[in-house]
Parts: sequence; structure tokens; C-alpha cells
Amino acid sequence: MAVTNTQLVDNKQTTLADTPESVYTSPPTQKGTLITNFTAANSTAIDRTYKAFIVTSGSAIIPLVPARTILKGETDTPPEVAGQFMPASAQLYVETNAATSISFTVSGREIS
Repeated sequence: MAVTNTQLVDNKQTTLADTPESVYTSPPTQKGTLITNFTAANSTAIDRTYKAFIVTSGSAIIPLVPARTILKGETDTPPEVAGQFMPASAQLYVETNAATSISFTVSGREIS
């Protein structure tokens, strides 16, 4: 088994408000991905809200992080996401209450 530490998401912002958007897909040819760090940064001048989801093939979109508010200029590292294992082809989704308002950075280990 090989493990590769990598940045999974690099300061990605959503393009639509109130719509879950995929920001990472666990490689389908590997065993899966372990998320080691998830950070959401609000660089706007007002408070913003986000949600985070891990969706496997055929499963419902249920948030790991239900609506979480980040104060203006602050960051959030929710403990609900770090340590989550994503099987092959699973997707990490995020949703924000305003497009291009929160930047997401995620690190992890891809396992093959």
C-alpha cells in the first residue's frame, strides 16, 4: 500500500450561492483518500455561512458540517471533516451562502 500526502483543494471558492459544488474527487483507481486538514477562510467584510459534504456513489447529500458561520476575516477548521475517509470516487462538496466568499483548502493522503 502506498500513501501520498497531497493538497487536495487549493483555495477553491464556490461559483454559486446555496448550491453544493464538488471541489475534490477521490481517484477512482485508488483505495481512497484520508482528509487530514480542512480549512475554510472568509476574506469578505461580512459573516458568511458554509456546509461541507462527502458523497459516495448513490448516497444522499447529507452535510458533515451543517451550516457553519465564519465571521468576517476569520477561518474555520471543523473537526467533523479532518480524519474522514473517502472511498474511491467519493466526492467532497462545499456550499456557501454567497458565491466567491469563502476559500477552501484541504490536505490529505491518497491511498493506493
